[in-house]
Amino acid sequence: MDDAQHEIDALINALAASNGITLNEEMMPQIRIHYEIASRMAKALLEFPLDDHEEPAPVFTA
Repeated sequence: MDDAQHEIDALINALAASNGITLNEEMMPQIRIHYEIASRMAKALLEFPLDDHEEPAPVFTA
């Protein structure tokens, strides 16, 4: 396991502990997969070019 994987595992364990969730080693492969998917989705969102003057869409209520 490389340093990046250790950092990801440490993050997962810290977040689980802070939310009162107990994890075991059997869960980690699936959690890592979901973390990777979420990371790719976040990267795509953060890389989307936005102008400094972009405004959020208005909220419509009925």
